[in-house]
Amino acid sequence: MLTTSLNYGMFGYLLPISANLVFYFMLFGGVMQGVGVVPSFIELGKLLGRVLPGGPAYSALIGSSLVGMITGSGSANVAVTGTFSIPAMIQSGFRRHEAAAIEGSVSTGGQITPPVMGAAGFIIASFLGVAYIEVVQMAVLGAALYYLSLFFGIAIFSYSRGFQRYTGPVEMKVVFRRFPVFIAALLLLIVLLVERYSVTFSCTSAIIVTMIMAFVLIPESRSIRVVARSLTEGAKMAAQIAMALAIIGMLAQVANTTAIAPKISVAILSLTKGMVVPSLILIAIIAVLLGMGLPLTAAYLITAVTLLPSMWALGVDIAASHFFVFYFAVWGAISPPVAPASMVASRLADTSLWSTGFTAMKFMAVMFLFPFVIALRPNMLNLSNLGGNDIACIVLFLLVSILTSITMFGWLFSKIRVPQRIASLLTLLCFTAFLLGAGITALLAGLVLLIIFILWQYVSASRAVSPYPAQISD
Repeated sequence: MLTTSLNYGMFGYLLPISANLVFYFMLFGGVMQGVGVVPSFIELGKLLGRVLPGGPAYSALIGSSLVGMITGSGSANVAVTGTFSIPAMIQSGFRRHEAAAIEGSVSTGGQITPPVMGAAGFIIASFLGVAYIEVVQMAVLGAALYYLSLFFGIAIFSYSRGFQRYTGPVEMKVVFRRFPVFIAALLLLIVLLVERYSVTFSCTSAIIVTMIMAFVLIPESRSIRVVARSLTEGAKMAAQIAMALAIIGMLAQVANTTAIAPKISVAILSLTKGMVVPSLILIAIIAVLLGMGLPLTAAYLITAVTLLPSMWALGVDIAASHFFVFYFAVWGAISPPVAPASMVASRLADTSLWSTGFTAMKFMAVMFLFPFVIALRPNMLNLSNLGGNDIACIVLFLLVSILTSITMFGWLFSKIRVPQRIASLLTLLCFTAFLLGAGITALLAGLVLLIIFILWQYVSASRAVSPYPAQISD
């Protein structure tokens, strides 16, 4: 059952995905890191920090989002960017667990950010029987909303604490020399994939362009040793994923042979009486629990094999169901008690894992809603065919994101009092209910409450003596 055939178990459909797809993307990511493009990401974050309060947090946001595009690993992302961003945030006034939480949450987003997506995107494409570029297009909206929600959260949190803008130096020479290497290679990769060239050809071409441009623009990369080390690191990452896929292939075959998935589906539907939203909530909880402590690819595969039949029985779109379990497998990487991304960040900050994990969940809380939205409105994954209702839902989701940060951190025009926070929470719940399928009444009620809340807060802020609360020391 496990190894007696080259078509099942360890040697089934997963291992060829690693050899034919994942390997080349890992090489591309290894070369990108090896030639030294990452420091330019940090400098770009410093530029944004000069405009908005909470400066170093934006270095983490920009740096980790860009690094995530080429690594697809939350923990590795924290290790790359956190060594700079976490100490810088602590020096700027962030508490240790706050700095670790921000780095952990922004780094986790790298696992849902194309083109790599922690290698799970390749498996989704294999399951759906579509070209990988189509999965990339489906993933763009989730990644964009994730980082926009984190941006809103960091901005509102920084205002609530009275943080100042970044005033330190920005190495523009690093940006001008290194960032073009990243942009040119990434654009070439995307264009070739869109034009339906093979992954092998696309990644190889992008690697060659990276090496040529790095040789011209980055003096430190003009060495055979650098090239060899970059390729070696990429191959190591690919080998780790290949081992995980081989093991998960055996587990997947066991699940298929024992028919455990249909049994779980029957159990879930019997518990929830077949109601869609309660069933999705139960599936989400199981997916997060299964994803805790596992690499993303393994977490996604286990949840997909065991839980997808339950979603199909509820009538959820096939592509939306895959992304539903994929996102919750990712959220498991930052959710206590295991939370590998938060664990790495907390160690770098020398602080508690629990406080880091729960604070990180505050920053990304709204993204626990997003998988439910796409499960109920699957057309939102089709960016090339968005309708008016889909665009309105995206805008409303962004508004929910802002309201979530306001409610969590207690700040709009000034510090909000408890009655105002309750009003914000009620507004948030009305909009959330509408996104989950409630009628137009919920939307209208939310709009009325939103107007009342904003006017109430504006009047309170205009009467305040100081526009900022007192700075809270660490």
